[in-house]
Amino acid sequence: MNEFVLIPNNPVPEFAETFYFHDDENNKMRGLFARASSKFSSPRGTAIVCPGRTEPIEKHFEVIRDLQDRGFCVVAFDWPGQGLSFRLLDDPLAGYVDSFDRYIEALQRGLNVIEEKLEEGPRVVLAHSMGGAIALEAIRRQVLDVDAAAFCAPMWGLKIAKVLHPLVPIMCKLGFSQKIVRGHTHNETFKNNIISNYEPRWRIQQDLNAKNPEIALGEVTWGWVREALSVSKGFAKAKSLEHLHIPMMVASAQEEALVDNNTHNSISKRIKSMEHINVAGAKHEILMETDARRERFFVAFDKMLDRAGV
Repeated sequence: MNEFVLIPNNPVPEFAETFYFHDDENNKMRGLFARASSKFSSPRGTAIVCPGRTEPIEKHFEVIRDLQDRGFCVVAFDWPGQGLSFRLLDDPLAGYVDSFDRYIEALQRGLNVIEEKLEEGPRVVLAHSMGGAIALEAIRRQVLDVDAAAFCAPMWGLKIAKVLHPLVPIMCKLGFSQKIVRGHTHNETFKNNIISNYEPRWRIQQDLNAKNPEIALGEVTWGWVREALSVSKGFAKAKSLEHLHIPMMVASAQEEALVDNNTHNSISKRIKSMEHINVAGAKHEILMETDARRERFFVAFDKMLDRAGV
């Protein structure tokens, strides 16, 4: 089954197919599975792609092809509340989640459903932004077993003034958890965007949203912010991460405007097996940047695989 949103200049990865699975309430979620490139007679293992907030599977087609070309079969998911997975609120544009447990459970369920198709051998994670918080939390809890993990501008902390943190639970207690923090914006241009300095890749999500508005996602709700801050606080707790020893890497964008790069510094110091790189000239979506900036990430990614013996 191949139910993808198709736009020019964003080819579907070789062998890619969609699959669907459900939660306990029978809510439908979407995943992608793709075998390794046909040039490999013996696949290297499985790569699990964890997209960021707002990002449908299709946005990461190029990343999936990059991983296939390294010999991996690939799995990716539309998180609950985005892409073509079910939405949690009547306002389909509102970015909401009641708990990050919902994301982690979706990750587990999706992998379980597709398990029989996955290659034997090593498993690695490539996680971006919010997906980086989901993946690290799942690894920390030991509900996701992988041999290596790469994090691209992970959301281990938000760029929100600390003085505003106490306001978030107050707004939720007042009944605003499902209300957006500010109005949806529909007029982003390349000139005013804060995610990429490279227009051809920045335009992919714009074109996907225009082709199928059902995959679009707007502003976050107070409840989403509460849960994002909660998972970040969990990472900051003493001894919450020090038991992790698998090879890891984290890439920070020099021109970051969404996540807190200071958390990348602090967490990489606590996880001794983590390499930390900074990508000069990059905004938040490093893998939607120029070829040279993407290559900076993948050089470190390949080094991590070598350290893991993958």
